[in-house]
Amino acid sequence: MNEGDTEGIENEVIEENINDSSEDAETLHWIAVIRCFMCYKYYSNQLFDYKKSRMESLSVDYKKLLPKSVLNPFSHHAILGMECNHYFCEAIVRCQYLSLLGPPVSTSVSLEGISDRDITGIPVSMLERCKAVLHSAYREWSKEAEEERNQCHTPILQQLAKWLPITSKNKYKLRVSVPGSGLARLAAEICSRGYRVQANEYSVFMLMASNYILNNCHRQQEIYPWVGSTVNVKRVEDANQSVLVPDINPGELIYPHDAGDLNPVFSVAAGDFVQLYGPASPCGSWHKGKWSAVVTCFFIDTAPNVIDYVKTIHHMLEDGGIWVNLGPLQYHWASEVAPTSASESSDSRYERSIELSFEDILEVLQNAGFELLEQSWHQCSYALDRNCMRQTIYNCGLFTVRKIKHDP
Repeated sequence: MNEGDTEGIENEVIEENINDSSEDAETLHWIAVIRCFMCYKYYSNQLFDYKKSRMESLSVDYKKLLPKSVLNPFSHHAILGMECNHYFCEAIVRCQYLSLLGPPVSTSVSLEGISDRDITGIPVSMLERCKAVLHSAYREWSKEAEEERNQCHTPILQQLAKWLPITSKNKYKLRVSVPGSGLARLAAEICSRGYRVQANEYSVFMLMASNYILNNCHRQQEIYPWVGSTVNVKRVEDANQSVLVPDINPGELIYPHDAGDLNPVFSVAAGDFVQLYGPASPCGSWHKGKWSAVVTCFFIDTAPNVIDYVKTIHHMLEDGGIWVNLGPLQYHWASEVAPTSASESSDSRYERSIELSFEDILEVLQNAGFELLEQSWHQCSYALDRNCMRQTIYNCGLFTVRKIKHDP
């Protein structure tokens, strides 16, 4: 997920850059993510206290002009919202300790040993990722966001059905990869149509949350995606709206009854897309030409160099394989100014970023050995709070291409 957030997908680029790939560093990163989830309520309370203190610092004359509710932001609904979100985050963590997902965190540290009030050493950018998880849960697994999902998921599913149709002979045999899967709703929907699907996600926050929703969320939970929001708010009550997730039983999508002996037909691969599936990957030879389709949604602009994704997907697809893409070109690693020193660019991905136009990408695809089958434009929002005063709509480019020759 590389799928970002709402009003500012650009403000929530994944900042989970693990330069040290050792097992110890990986385990420490998972523990840091667990700490973020556990400290959600404490961190949120700190933000509330800070905002309240600024109001209280106003002069008496100014305070007289303000509604009483502004001077006491801790309304019943706000407190309830933070509590519900805390229970959701805590459930994600406890699910992690009961699963086999990721490093053996449960054997390296006790859950009871992690404080839910200690955010020492955790970057604010990581603590804010819990909000991104809540926004993604809203977008992918709430009834309220069904219209938004239809904007981008429906065209993709239609293209997949058109160019790679399911028959009685190939049902659950056509392999589809979905990189940047987020909380895996699109991947699950593809699976429910009769495809064998592997979701791929890099963000540990999203991996933990999707593991919980897909495998252990046995009843709907109430979350408050926008609680604490103070920017572009029409009414205070708007920030305290709740939704129930998931809106349907995920098991009905990823464990189809008619798959029989072919189950499991759904899986999740954790890690960087290029490093897992690319030609230079230790598993690269296994993935070469083994996939019937790749589906990308709000994903290709997450690469410092989109050509890396193009070459990886070409490597993965069998001859005649299909790639369906839909999304904007935000280019998460783009910088408007060149850094004048190494200290101004702490992540080398900013230095490697190239930004191609949509038309340029179509030409790259042709030069890389793809045939353009269809191209269209679609108006899509992303984790959009319908009550917000800022409404961001992306004019998303969709293309469907087919691999027509072997890797150059």
